[in-house]
Formats: sequence, C-alpha cells, structure tokens
Amino acid sequence: NRSEHGNHGVVQGPDDAIYMVHGNYTKIPDGIELDPHGNWAEDVLLPRLWDPRGHAVNIMAPGGQVLRYDGSMHLYAAGMRNTYDITFHDGDLFGYDADMEWDIGTPWYRAPRLIHIIPGAEYGWRAGTAKWSPSFPDSLPPVLDTDVGSPTGMVSVRGSGFPDEYQDAVLMADWSYGRIFAVHLTPSGATFEGRNETFLTGRPFNVTDL
Repeated sequence: NRSEHGNHGVVQGPDDAIYMVHGNYTKIPDGIELDPHGNWAEDVLLPRLWDPRGHAVNIMAPGGQVLRYDGSMHLYAAGMRNTYDITFHDGDLFGYDADMEWDIGTPWYRAPRLIHIIPGAEYGWRAGTAKWSPSFPDSLPPVLDTDVGSPTGMVSVRGSGFPDEYQDAVLMADWSYGRIFAVHLTPSGATFEGRNETFLTGRPFNVTDL
C-alpha cells in the first residue's frame, strides 16, 4: 500500500511478538487469524454522507488496524483512522491516531487522540459521517484528545535516562505544528487517564519519528 494511510510502525512487544499498525487504506491480508478482533460491521443507523472531497469513499470497516505476529498473523485491534506509530508502556500498547481535519466543526469530527490499544478493541472509525461516538459502550474512548495536528512517531519514556517525573509518560510527535507532547499516564480502572504537556516545540521542527 503506497498510501500515507498505509503500513506504518512496527514494534516488538514484551511477549516477543511483532506488532504492526496500518492506516485505513490498508486491506486486511488474506489468511490472517481474525482473533482476538473477529467481528465488525459498518453499524450505520442513519444515511451516511461520504466526504465530498473523496477521502476514504467506499472504504469500509474495520479501518486502520494493529496486526500481531507470533508465528501466525492475528488481527489484534481495529477501527482506527491513521495511527502512524505505536509503543508499549509497562506492557500496555498505545497509539496516537490522526484526525480528519476536513471534518473540523462537524458533529462527527474526532480530534487527534491517544488510544490504549487492547486485544479485540474497536475504536469506531468509519468513513464519512458514520464515525462512532466515543460514548458507545462497545468502543474504548481515547485516553486523551489533543488539538489539531499531524500525529507521527511516539515512544514510551519508561526506563530511559529522562528525569523521574517523565517516567510515567509517552512522547508523541506532531509533524505539522512542530511539537512533541509528553502525556503523563495514570491508571484509571482497566485503562488510563492522560495529562498532556508540550515537551518540545520548534519552527521548523517537522518531527517524523521518535
């Protein structure tokens, strides 16, 4: 897939499996195991309006996805738009998913967001006006929304040489506005809450990876 919504980050997990994240223009490969994410549908109750500029027209669920390879390929999680990178933090997997900037000002706009990626999760991206609300009970809401930007690389600070006050954080890069965010994570039930800090900024500073 040669699209910028194609194949993206690859990381090794704490279980020694390989995890790969793909954008919503990437079709699920034939022959992979649909486990733990095995069921999806468009789930559109109202007539859909496609993007008038043509983005993602006729691209259906499950959208962007994470694949896990441990000798066989598994569909690990799906329903993302265009997550460029993923990182493990204390064994938990996180991604920084992109917004659809042309949707700004509409009820179905979803801001760039940090997501906690769990096995079998569905994050509700659908083309056009059919995106799921974060309040849907079968979709995990984001850990944190950021303002407009272009998410690229990310990495966990845990175990690095950074000061102690950053050891609970993941760093996330914003290409378009030249920023790196530090999101401090706090456990909240079965997932996390996040506190965002602008860690580094510059002009120009079109950071692509961390």
